[in-house]
Amino acid sequence: SPELVRKNLFDYDAVLITDWRAPERLVCEQIQRFVRSGGGVFMAPAFDADTTAWNTLVASPHFGLRLGPRPNAPSNERFFIWDRIDWNHPIWSVYRDVPADRIPEIRWFSIFRTEGQSTAGAIVDFSGGRPALSEARIESGKWLVSWSPLNPPYTDLPLRSLFVPFMNRLVEYLAADLSERRGDFLVGEPVVREPSRAIAANATIEISRPDGSLARPGLESVGTRTRITYDGADAPGVYTITANGKPID
Repeated sequence: SPELVRKNLFDYDAVLITDWRAPERLVCEQIQRFVRSGGGVFMAPAFDADTTAWNTLVASPHFGLRLGPRPNAPSNERFFIWDRIDWNHPIWSVYRDVPADRIPEIRWFSIFRTEGQSTAGAIVDFSGGRPALSEARIESGKWLVSWSPLNPPYTDLPLRSLFVPFMNRLVEYLAADLSERRGDFLVGEPVVREPSRAIAANATIEISRPDGSLARPGLESVGTRTRITYDGADAPGVYTITANGKPID
C-alpha cells in the first residue's frame, strides 16, 4: 500500500491488486478517481485480510456487501465451485458456445462469506449463491473484485487451463470496453468508436494504420465520452487509436 500511494494510476491502462491485506483510505480514494475517469481496477483480498478495512473502504460503500470472518484453513475435503457464470458478460462471452464439459471446474478450498444485499453486478457466483466476482460501474469506469484469494492453496484456478485466457480477457476488459469492440469492420467501411476511457480535451488523437503511418480521425463529444470516426480504412490490417501516442483502442 505505501508503494501504491506513490503510484500515479493514470499512467496505467488497468490496475490489478491481488492478495491485498489492508486497503488504505488514500489508495482507495485514488482508485475511485481513476475509475470515475474511465479506468479499470481488479482486486482480491489476502487470506488474512483486514475485513474491517475491506468493509469500510471497498465492500460496503461500492458493492453493498460485507466480508464475513476470516475463512477456515483450506481443505481438499471440502470446496466451493464457480456455480453460476454470466456468459453474456464481455469477459465470458467468448466461451458462451463452448460445451460445458470443456470448461474446467474451478475449485475454491477457502472463501470469505459475503453478507448483505449486493448493489453491484455478480459476474460469477459460488455454489451456494454467494458472489465470487462482482463488478461496480462508477461513471465510465469498472471496478471488479474477487471476494476470495486467487492464489493456491485457496483455489486451483492458477493451475487450470482457463487461468491465462481468463486473466487475459479480464485485463482487456478493464483496459478497453470489450462489449463495444468490433473486429469485423470491412475495408472501406466507416469506423466509429467510443473508447470507455476518458480522453483529455487537449490530447492529440491519431489513427495508427497497418503500414505504420498516422492519420487524424474525426472527433465528437458525446456526454463524458469522445466519439471517434474514421473513413480511411482502405487497407486490411490492424488500426490503433492513440491519444498522445498511447494506444487507447
